[in-house]
Amino acid sequence: GILASMYFYFGVIQAAFWGKPISETDNQTIALAPPVRCAIYVCLTGMVFFGIFPGWLMHWAEQAAGIFPWR
Repeated sequence: GILASMYFYFGVIQAAFWGKPISETDNQTIALAPPVRCAIYVCLTGMVFFGIFPGWLMHWAEQAAGIFPWR
C-alpha cells in the first residue's frame, strides 16, 4: 500500500512542478450538467457548514450510533 501511494503522490508532484505548462488556450472551464452542479454546491455548503459547526454533526452521529447495542 505505501509503495503504491508513494508512486502516485510522486507522480502528482512531478506533474505539478516538472510537467509541461498549460497554455492559455487550453485553460477552459468544464461544462457541468445542472444536477451535477447542484450536487457539488450542496456538498460544498455542507462541508463548510459542518466545518464551522461540527457539534451538530457529532450530535447526529452519536444519536445514530446509539441504536446499536455496544458493549
